[in-house]
Amino acid sequence: MRLLLQLTIISTLRSFGTWRWLLVPGVFTIAGFLCADDVSFDYTQQVERSVNTWDVIPVMLSNPFYLAWVFVLGFTLLVGDTLQQERNDGMLALIISRSSSRILWWNSKCISIAILSLCYIIIAVIMSMLGAVLAGIPFELTDSLSSQATWTMIHVQDWYPRIFDVSMPWFVFFISLYTAFTLWIIANIIIVVSFLFQHTFVPFATIAVWMISSFVFSPALEHIPGAQMLDVRYFVTYTKHFDAFFVYTPSLPMFLFIAIVLLMIVLSFGILRLHYLDI
Repeated sequence: MRLLLQLTIISTLRSFGTWRWLLVPGVFTIAGFLCADDVSFDYTQQVERSVNTWDVIPVMLSNPFYLAWVFVLGFTLLVGDTLQQERNDGMLALIISRSSSRILWWNSKCISIAILSLCYIIIAVIMSMLGAVLAGIPFELTDSLSSQATWTMIHVQDWYPRIFDVSMPWFVFFISLYTAFTLWIIANIIIVVSFLFQHTFVPFATIAVWMISSFVFSPALEHIPGAQMLDVRYFVTYTKHFDAFFVYTPSLPMFLFIAIVLLMIVLSFGILRLHYLDI
């Protein structure tokens, strides 16, 4: 357990040490600033909304553009090529020789990716809200009036659904954890793909093809039960659990079961491929 903890810390700190993490706060500050108009103005009825900063994250996580290009692509660009980096600088060979177990290294890598996904979402929430404040949206500790209004089919395309049993801060906390979990699964899939094709650009090409395919084939997938899981935006967004957004709406327990089974398959496949990995 101690060695697993040490390997996890080393892997996490190495990932944080890359220059790309320095761009994350700025990217989300800009994203929050740009999203302010979508949050504060109802384009359907052409009226201003009564909002605050807690509305920013749900709107971003309901918007296919922010989901695909800021959350999914952004996180993949940070962690997708960690395997190649560790192989190229000899760190992978050193760690495996010290730990005497490739499986132990893979477990530490998966835990590290989970920690990084949480950190990524924490930065996203804080900096997006800061960007919204810079755009003129007020910061308040209470729910905004617009967040308390019942959403209808005519409004769902430019607003977000929510659970009214919890306050907005708690709601943002829950959907942030949900997003971190789904990003963790996607990142593990990308890393496992890089086991098969050991080239620097493979992780980025994989997520790019996946995202473009999601945009192109989304209209066809939405009429096939379960097929929408192949759409990376559908997989990540929490809004799929609300009837008004999608034709087929999976329950949260069912989705978590599917996601955990998928995660176990990905992690098991990674363990199998480790024996053939050239370090």
